[in-house]
Amino acid sequence: MKYFCTYFDSGFLRRALALYNSLKININHEFKLYALCFDELSFSTIKKLSYENFIPISLNDLLVYDRELADCRLNRSIVEFYFTCTAALLLYLMETSNEIDNLIYLDADIFFFNNPEPIFYESKNASISIVEHRYSPNLKGYERNGIYNVSWVGFCRDENGMAALNWWRERCLEWCYDRHENGKYADQKYLDDWPSRFKNVHVIKHIGAN
Repeated sequence: MKYFCTYFDSGFLRRALALYNSLKININHEFKLYALCFDELSFSTIKKLSYENFIPISLNDLLVYDRELADCRLNRSIVEFYFTCTAALLLYLMETSNEIDNLIYLDADIFFFNNPEPIFYESKNASISIVEHRYSPNLKGYERNGIYNVSWVGFCRDENGMAALNWWRERCLEWCYDRHENGKYADQKYLDDWPSRFKNVHVIKHIGAN
């Protein structure tokens, strides 16, 4: 079983449905896709559709569980709050579902064009898996937003994976804004030093990723 999570509001609902269907068509494993829904329309739509193993999570459930995350809504824009939720959602699922031993966060606008098995195989022994932006030379300046792209971030339920996930959540609760400040940017720039900060981090090399 492969476990994924994502988040979206009704503005990204169609993209999230495309993500789910692309997984269903291309993956050769059983999988579950947990979906944090930021508004009632997205939550009720996913619930009504009752797609197999597409599991909606209401924002209220997450905020009741993580009161520190709830406090962040007071001092952040909508998009900044969404960024802040990435690590919190991953940790929530890890802590509330014992069946999940490895969890991958996917941006809701990802689409799988082929079987991701080569990526799973490449990162099978990793505690943490991340993917580079791999900007072309003329776009290298965008690396100020982060070397790695939060569109795919995977964590194993082991000492290294959980240490990184808890650290990331704490940093995002402290500071997660849509601006550059003291070497930080949103939830993404925090990943820059993970290969040296944490053990057993794998940077995905397959050119089909991202």
